[in-house]
Amino acid sequence: MKMYKKLLALNLCFLMLFSAFAFTANAAEAAPAYSITVNGTEFSSAVDASDTGWTYSASEGILTLDGYEGSTIKASGDLVIYARNEVNIYGVSTGVYSAESCGIVVNGTLVLDVDGDVTISGAIDSAVKGGEAIVAAKAVISSDTGSDFNVNGGNNAVAIKANELEISTKQMNVNGGSDASAIYFSSLLTVNEKTNAVIRSGADSKYAITYLSSASYSINDDVTATFYENSSKIVFTSKTNFIYGDTNSDGEVDSKDAVLLAQHLAKWNVELNKEASDTNADGEVDSKDAVLLAQFLAKWAVELG
Repeated sequence: MKMYKKLLALNLCFLMLFSAFAFTANAAEAAPAYSITVNGTEFSSAVDASDTGWTYSASEGILTLDGYEGSTIKASGDLVIYARNEVNIYGVSTGVYSAESCGIVVNGTLVLDVDGDVTISGAIDSAVKGGEAIVAAKAVISSDTGSDFNVNGGNNAVAIKANELEISTKQMNVNGGSDASAIYFSSLLTVNEKTNAVIRSGADSKYAITYLSSASYSINDDVTATFYENSSKIVFTSKTNFIYGDTNSDGEVDSKDAVLLAQHLAKWNVELNKEASDTNADGEVDSKDAVLLAQFLAKWAVELG
């Protein structure tokens, strides 16, 4: 009888320990929900939601934008955004500076993955300070395609403001508002290996990038940083992830690239990015590349590379 009682007590102890462990594990798995707002629609991070141009998956914690044209996106926690085709996010002018003045505001970590033409802009308000395009505690921004990706600050507002910022973009234009830099970070800026980006300050600002004196930055060895106009414009150019047609490696494909390519083909003594100059990707830089680039700049329905 005593042996039976001992075995029963032992089994009860194991049962209590297992129950306590299971309760602790379940509590750890259930992260607290937080608020997300998309174009004025507020919902919990714990539930699925969708509307015109956007879908949120609670199980994945991912907000997918496809054809989205709308106002501020906010999250009081972390948020992953997949921005796809023809996305335009903008802050709204309300007469006072607020979160709604900004394009994206994330209190935690923002992971922004761009695949398509995307524009993110802060509000412009002549009476008060405009809004930032992106505000986050930490922002990780990536793009694997050479699509048209633009981030614009409102008047007197930077385009991207974060404690930590990490970028890895095939193509990105970041433009500060009037009298403001394009990027401000307070802790760390990381520019990864495959980054191509053009960073411009506003018309009345001297510096494209500003930061706290205690902050630091890390630029991958395969990325070249070129400073223009006394640092009011900075171009990051990847040595391994070039942009087809950007013959002069200034981060943009424009008429200057066509002129440089023409000079090279005319045997002028000029230097150019030969990989980027092979616009039809046939392994040779010749007149066919110049023709294709001219068609592209003339807005013909052609693709480079």
